[in-house]
Amino acid sequence: MYRHCAVKDPDATLDFGFDWGKHWLPDGVTISTSEWIVDAPLTVVSTAVSDDNKKTLVILSGGDVGSMYKVTNRVTLSDGVRTDDRTIKLIIQEK
Repeated sequence: MYRHCAVKDPDATLDFGFDWGKHWLPDGVTISTSEWIVDAPLTVVSTAVSDDNKKTLVILSGGDVGSMYKVTNRVTLSDGVRTDDRTIKLIIQEK
């Protein structure tokens, strides 16, 4: 089941992301690594982690009208033990 759904125009280049710290990260634990896994023909333009290491961001371009893609963020936490994934369902529509 998807926790998030978003709509993107095929010609748009937009940012998407997660606030991991808001409800998930234990006190004192932050994000060590962030990886974005996207279905082709989506293109990852750039990625970032916030200065406090609690939010992740990806900028995406592309996609075919009428298609739905999974965009998954996989993070490893600073405690060296925990990893997790969050997935956005991205629907491509003309706007």
